[in-house]
Amino acid sequence: MNKHLCIDKTDKAYNTYRDVTEIEDLNEVTKLLRNSLNKLADGEGPKYRLDKLHSAMEGRGVYGKAYYIDADLIDESGKTKICSLSTWSTYDSNEIKITFRCDGEQKLVRKHSL
Repeated sequence: MNKHLCIDKTDKAYNTYRDVTEIEDLNEVTKLLRNSLNKLADGEGPKYRLDKLHSAMEGRGVYGKAYYIDADLIDESGKTKICSLSTWSTYDSNEIKITFRCDGEQKLVRKHSL
């Protein structure tokens, strides 16, 4: 397990799952994260782009699926931020909730459609 990964165990989405597993192939998560970042940048923001994805974990439960991601994101001024992110989507919803926890910034929660 990657020691860099920072999961907030008080997060409602995390506590929904009994089985959280590390993801070896990061391609799917990279696509999901880039899609989310693009949708948010086109809307209310934040305007980040992915620099490097370090690690990811996935949790599946009765109500939905979550990803816990450690990544370097680049903000609109070109500054790289070290961030821990979580995404949450229910199986019956067309929406993803993404939570950003970046060094030196307050926690930020946004939603976007699939």
